[in-house]
Amino acid sequence: MPIANAVIFWSIAPFFVFIFSALFLGEKAHKRYIGIFVIALAGIAVANPLSGGHTLGNLVALATGAIYAAMITYMRYEGKTETGNDIAWSLLAAALVLSPSLLLVGPGKVSATISYPGLGISVPVMLWVGGLGVISTGFANFGISIVLKVLNANVYSLVDIIVSPVVATTLGYLVFAEVPARSTIYGAVLLLGAGFWLTREMSRGAENRAAHPCQIASHHT
Repeated sequence: MPIANAVIFWSIAPFFVFIFSALFLGEKAHKRYIGIFVIALAGIAVANPLSGGHTLGNLVALATGAIYAAMITYMRYEGKTETGNDIAWSLLAAALVLSPSLLLVGPGKVSATISYPGLGISVPVMLWVGGLGVISTGFANFGISIVLKVLNANVYSLVDIIVSPVVATTLGYLVFAEVPARSTIYGAVLLLGAGFWLTREMSRGAENRAAHPCQIASHHT
């Protein structure tokens, strides 16, 4: 399935985060954040990722969004209750659980190279392996765990839903020459609009905290 389809369906995760955060963390979504989510969801609907088929891939991406939301909720819980960071242990556990896949499907042609006419270069497969394992998984999850110590899970998930589809669609075009449909572009515009609104709401909250630090401190105590 195209990258844009996968990321757009996966971006339904904030809907599940809103539910999980309210049930397990007691962090209910602000009404303004719900409005932002509705606009972002409208962007996903306008992009219409179902139009090209790929039913099985769409369903897998949707299920992954729910699993990702559960992970974000739990990482937020750890960020609020623990001073340390367990990401290294969780990645080790994942590596051990997934290690039989090497026997089931083989190691792949890790020494091969892949040509990308759009970029005019050939990239070693090991570069993708390292990028996925170290950067996209290791560094990314470590960074998320740090962010979720101070940032509400609902806010983080909204940032994710807005940024990921736009960036992924752009990279899909540059690297794989996957030209997004016009509806996808319109949907991306709505997602960017939701992003500007969210940025304004977050900056407004920061301004309020800076203007009234004593009131906030007394409220928390």
